[in-house]
Amino acid sequence: MKFTTTIILLLMSIIPVLGSFSGSIYSGFRYDSNVCKLSDYDLDRFTYGQKDFLLETSDDGIMRSGFSLRGQKRIDKIRLYGKFFLTHNLYIRNGYKNYLLCGLGFTIRRKNTRIKISGSFIPEYASRAYIDDDTDSTKWASYMSAAVKVEIRQKLFSGIYVGGRYEFRMARYNDYFPEYDSQRNGFCIFLSRYRPVKVEVGYYFYKSSARGYDTQGETKENSDESDISYEQDKVYLSSGYDTKIASFSTQFDIDISGYHRVYTSEKPYFIDPLHLGREEFLLSVSPSTKIFITQKFWTKFSFDYFLRKAHSEYNPDVSKLRDYSRYRATITFGYDF
Repeated sequence: MKFTTTIILLLMSIIPVLGSFSGSIYSGFRYDSNVCKLSDYDLDRFTYGQKDFLLETSDDGIMRSGFSLRGQKRIDKIRLYGKFFLTHNLYIRNGYKNYLLCGLGFTIRRKNTRIKISGSFIPEYASRAYIDDDTDSTKWASYMSAAVKVEIRQKLFSGIYVGGRYEFRMARYNDYFPEYDSQRNGFCIFLSRYRPVKVEVGYYFYKSSARGYDTQGETKENSDESDISYEQDKVYLSSGYDTKIASFSTQFDIDISGYHRVYTSEKPYFIDPLHLGREEFLLSVSPSTKIFITQKFWTKFSFDYFLRKAHSEYNPDVSKLRDYSRYRATITFGYDF
């Protein structure tokens, strides 16, 4: 009830500001090959019943449905844009991982300058199951997540834009893993161009600080819990091209990202063997194609591939436990109104 009230208030906040509205409704199916990002070693242990991950299957199909609302209004030389979206993800076999994602954004544009403020919210997301040392049993690590992003973009010349972003994200975990509570700050610089081919390249720096303790009166330094704090560099390339194939308007897009993450835990090895001295490299590649079957009705095909490699100067088993590969294939049908 509280979440529903929040959604209604968010929608009401858009209506007085923006005049004309449009939107989309959509539904689709996604296949995820590795819903909990398990390593090959853990996938084998799950397959042969050697370890309990509280999963029905390591892969799954996901029914995805939702809607978005967009509005705009012009005030003198300023244009205002707003967007709200909500997407529900329903797992066919692993129902505990069902989750809702919603977001709200506003953009102010004047001549060659654009300022955008946006936010997203997930009431509860179950990432994966871990051993809870306090109960000596396997429990889901689930969390509530909220994020805010501020972006400034300025046109320079010949369609070239330069910009920067600031992102803040917080996560609050369930009672089994409060030590994972964290907040993350991210800073980005980027260059972009929109015609004839959309291209954007950028660099992010992230710093995430975790709570690192689970009992009142403790501190991160004197607790016996792990510390998932980290620093991360990310480079990305996004590109897109709009064209017509036969009589169908078609949009091709691809996003490529590379991450380098360094965990900053200073806990002793016997307390935090999975994070002390750990580094990760992650590659993601996401091509997609959106086809307008009619002026309003469309379908979208997307594919996401992820590959993570991890190592630690202290723990030779980190690679075996944390390396993973994963892909997601999605088909979506939508209608614009």
